[in-house]
Amino acid sequence: MNKALSFWVGATFCAMTLPMHPQDGGWRSIKVPAKIEVSQVLSECPNGWQQYLPSVSHLFIDVMVYDGNPDKRALLAPDSETYNKQTKKGTSFYKLHPVMKDGIWISCSYYLTKVQVCMKLPEGTSELRVYFDKTIPNNTKIYQVEYR
Repeated sequence: MNKALSFWVGATFCAMTLPMHPQDGGWRSIKVPAKIEVSQVLSECPNGWQQYLPSVSHLFIDVMVYDGNPDKRALLAPDSETYNKQTKKGTSFYKLHPVMKDGIWISCSYYLTKVQVCMKLPEGTSELRVYFDKTIPNNTKIYQVEYR
């Protein structure tokens, strides 16, 4: 019995944008989609069961950095990280030296779905900063992503 789900990412999310005005030291912000709309369809419902699709917002929860397209699975770890125990805020720093020919990519994860959105960073991007907040226990919130 095939219980596979098919996924569709709706067009009701904010587009990732790369602004034209550099910030301090040439840093540019990436506006990640705050949420995505996902439609899930059950391919086959098991006998005696019926499909139930609760209405859930799929809010942004994490960003991952890859050397190459995310389907290559070359996930990068931060080179360093700072964290202030009093403010409970920190920054992950990436020094980017792409090995794969298709450059550096980021992928955004969302609450209660496997569906992600990803994008390639501009050629020549050499650094990335990811700002996070841990003021809510067991809940790291990413609030800014920048590159240069």
